[in-house]
Amino acid sequence: MTIRFATKQDFDEVLLNKEYTYFNWEYIEDASKALNSKNISLFLEHEGNKCIIPLIRKTVFGFYPVAFSIPFGLYGGIIAQNDIDTNTYALLMSKIRKHLKLDIIFQNIFDDALLNKTNFTKINKVFSHITITKNKTYNEYLQKEFSHGMKEGVKKATKNNVKIVVGNNMKLIDDFYMLYESSNISWGKKKPRYSLNFFKHFLNKEYLEIRIAYHLEQPAGGLAMLKFKNYYFDWFAGMNKELRNSRANDYLHADLIKESIEKNYTMINFGASANLMGVQKFKESFGAKETEYHTYFFGNPIAKVILHLIIKFFY
Repeated sequence: MTIRFATKQDFDEVLLNKEYTYFNWEYIEDASKALNSKNISLFLEHEGNKCIIPLIRKTVFGFYPVAFSIPFGLYGGIIAQNDIDTNTYALLMSKIRKHLKLDIIFQNIFDDALLNKTNFTKINKVFSHITITKNKTYNEYLQKEFSHGMKEGVKKATKNNVKIVVGNNMKLIDDFYMLYESSNISWGKKKPRYSLNFFKHFLNKEYLEIRIAYHLEQPAGGLAMLKFKNYYFDWFAGMNKELRNSRANDYLHADLIKESIEKNYTMINFGASANLMGVQKFKESFGAKETEYHTYFFGNPIAKVILHLIIKFFY
């Protein structure tokens, strides 16, 4: 078995024939820098099957190093050229732990192969909202998946002449951050977890798409979407509640779904809703379905005492 730190070429080779991907090399590099951490992604080859494991090394609380599989709700774990069974999965995981000599947190795994065949412990359960957009038409999706209220919201936004601007430049990032900050305050937080400087790390990156809905030239709703191969991820979002009656936020999400369908993307992941019932209901109003996934820990049992704080640091 071969195991070593991965390169961009390894990522490109393993991800080449995948129908969709949750990340790319550039994103892992940029996210590592934005979080003041290090890209320690691994390459493994076992019996001719090449695999990558996206990981970052983050020193938590200034002293405790952890290997963390892709922050911000993207899916971690092993990505292989060919499917692997649970026994092989367990073997590879043990090799990873031995190679890194670090505690490992693998998040957002959709099956229990880790729990059943390894020493990983399930430590967190999260519900995300996902919608499949591949091989559909927008009109079919709208009629089948949109609630009556969502349909009416889209109509009202159209009458209100709401405009969508898509891109990645400093003006859009500034407008988005204003909306992101406003939403965080409305959720009871004194300030957002991430600063404007954090978002500047991703300025002009092709994989980040800022989508702003404007009403009367004012930012009314915004999405920061990660865009990888045939896959959209709703990374961060925000809205101006004073402009909610424009229904710009409804139109913003409908426009995203329409574009995903037109591009024949496989899916959109609208992420977790932080137990905010209103946010969950809004996502379900345009057809996003709740999906359960888990986070696993492998390492020093004492570290579990601070594990929930570690998880919060990355969400």
